[in-house]
Amino acid sequence: MNVSEEVMKEYNYPVHFGMNENYLTRMFGKSETLRCFETLQYEDYDKVFFNYFDPEQRRERHRAVFPDDCRKAFDLGARLMTKD
Repeated sequence: MNVSEEVMKEYNYPVHFGMNENYLTRMFGKSETLRCFETLQYEDYDKVFFNYFDPEQRRERHRAVFPDDCRKAFDLGARLMTKD
């Protein structure tokens, strides 16, 4: 997700995610949402014009947070594959 957690709440993303989870749960039996914030969209931001965030801050966040997001994604996959 290319927004911060604050922006996500401001635009009511949790409501939309909740509706998606409800629909998927009814269709497939089990659903969860994994939220990853301020993700990298490009490998080299120097080649793209952006004026709404600091690319270096985004790269630093990616280095610090992305490994944990990957672990959360793995754990989510493991939970979804278990039978209730």
